[in-house]
Amino acid sequence: MDSRFPGRSGGSDARFAGFAVRCDLAGVVQKLLLQDGEPCGSVLVGRSLKDSVDPDSRRKLEIFLGAGQGPQPAVGWEMSLPYSGGLRSLVFAAVREGDGLIVAASTGAIRLVHILDELSRTGCFAEAESARSLDQAVRALRTRAETEEGLFNELTLLYNELSVLQRELASKNAEVEKLNAFKSQFLAHLLQAREEERREVAREFHDELGQTLAALTMDLHWLIKRLGGEVAPLREKLQGTIALGELAIKTVQRIAADLRPRMLDDLGLAPALEQLGADFTRRTEIKCKVVAEIPPAFAGRNAATALYRIVQEALANVGRHSHADHASIRMTVADGMLDLRIEDDGIGITPQQAEAPGAYGLIGLRERVEGLGGTLSITGEFGRGTNVLVRIPLPPEGGLA
Repeated sequence: MDSRFPGRSGGSDARFAGFAVRCDLAGVVQKLLLQDGEPCGSVLVGRSLKDSVDPDSRRKLEIFLGAGQGPQPAVGWEMSLPYSGGLRSLVFAAVREGDGLIVAASTGAIRLVHILDELSRTGCFAEAESARSLDQAVRALRTRAETEEGLFNELTLLYNELSVLQRELASKNAEVEKLNAFKSQFLAHLLQAREEERREVAREFHDELGQTLAALTMDLHWLIKRLGGEVAPLREKLQGTIALGELAIKTVQRIAADLRPRMLDDLGLAPALEQLGADFTRRTEIKCKVVAEIPPAFAGRNAATALYRIVQEALANVGRHSHADHASIRMTVADGMLDLRIEDDGIGITPQQAEAPGAYGLIGLRERVEGLGGTLSITGEFGRGTNVLVRIPLPPEGGLA
């Protein structure tokens, strides 16, 4: 007899659902009674169930067959049976029928109940006592099946809710990616605007205020030349005023250079970094070594300015906090990446200091690195200094805009 049984998902959703066979007390299959789904029970006829189940389940099957020969059916045992699609975990039931056993198996308690109900309905049991005892066992199995069905429904609801959450999460992630892209573009624009403003202020300092101070100093020199010896105190005063004017000119030049170093525009990034390191050594007495192994025309103006500012801010932090004797700057280009490393031999930064919300210098470093699409790593070891590593991917043409 070949039949299809309604189950939790219907008969068409699985290639194999279950079967029922008659076998002798040793477990040799004599006849196929029912089959649900892919032919599996039919291939067992003439074979021992012990040789058909998974080797790990054989001992359990022997105990199961022994239990099925008792006055009460053995119902709800779980074992594994190989079939054409692979190893399948099945729920088994066995009941004594005359000088043999009726064994049913299915992929779950719900389908097994349907198979056992069909066995009773079609009169496969010759002995009324076997049918009655099996009916009692089926009622217990049905309770288990209903519990399984309830759990399945709950899992289905949870799965559907999870799917909705995954879709919402994917949507949120897409929004976050858009915001991050906008942030990067806005940051790059903001840094560029800031540099343009610095350039304009530097020009005004150098060209206008510097020239005015220079003219004032020249006038004072002109007055001194025309004063006689009898006005020595006035000559002294004018000399002091000239000294102040010359100091003001140097201050203006320094501020203008800090705002926008002329060497960066005139000679390029590598010479500008070497000059920056020399100025840093002169001001702080911390010996600074600069190695910039990059092509002279490697970076465009915006990228060169950003890299220069990164080194400038990192050195400022070394001068303020490190108590170092030596510092080094090394910039290299290899394998499509620009690597910039600033190291010192000072007291070493702690992880808490590196991530402190009030560390505005480090925040500025991160903003500039992000504006170039790169990554920033700041590590330190107590008593052994700090290491700042910047890595920036290069566009295919090998330069930065």
